[in-house]
Amino acid sequence: MHATRVRALASLLALGALVALPTATLGHATLVSGDPAPGSTVETAPSRVSATFDEELVGAKSSIVLVGPDGQTVGTGNLAPEDSHVLAVIVPPLGPGMYEVRWTAATADGHIERGTYRFTVAAPASPSGGPIITAPPTSSPTPAPSSEPASTPVPSPEPSAAPQSDGGIGGDSGLGVIVAAAVAGLVLGVVIGWWRRRQGR
Repeated sequence: MHATRVRALASLLALGALVALPTATLGHATLVSGDPAPGSTVETAPSRVSATFDEELVGAKSSIVLVGPDGQTVGTGNLAPEDSHVLAVIVPPLGPGMYEVRWTAATADGHIERGTYRFTVAAPASPSGGPIITAPPTSSPTPAPSSEPASTPVPSPEPSAAPQSDGGIGGDSGLGVIVAAAVAGLVLGVVIGWWRRRQGR
């Protein structure tokens, strides 16, 4: 009787193990890797963010969300078309900063796991490795106003007309008249004197 009870108890334990075995094999989905990797810093911003899990996921209850440095949602995705173990989201061009990946992984047994991880996009470097410096636009210098008054052009004097000669008469006419009068007076005096001397005889 005692042996029968032991066998019955062993059978029950074996049956319980068989019933619990499928449940044990259906574990919770665990994050295996991410692209970009959790905690990494990338020089080139990704166009797609993905998370890979160790079990197949149920698309209707699984999702992946990317949140930007400002706390705003950048993009939302679901199961990747190439693999039911992967959640993926296509994102627009990302600027520098720290981004957070929020994932929800649901498996066929009804278990739902949630988690987050972060990665950083580095600021782009300049081609020379130094800071990018933009030169201000150049402008032609404006000439400073002159303090000296503008000189007024002085008109050049017009050449005066040379005195025109009238053939030697106009300039010496006064002198000729005087000489002629003197000669006439002298002749008249001689004539009068001669006339008086003649009358005195």
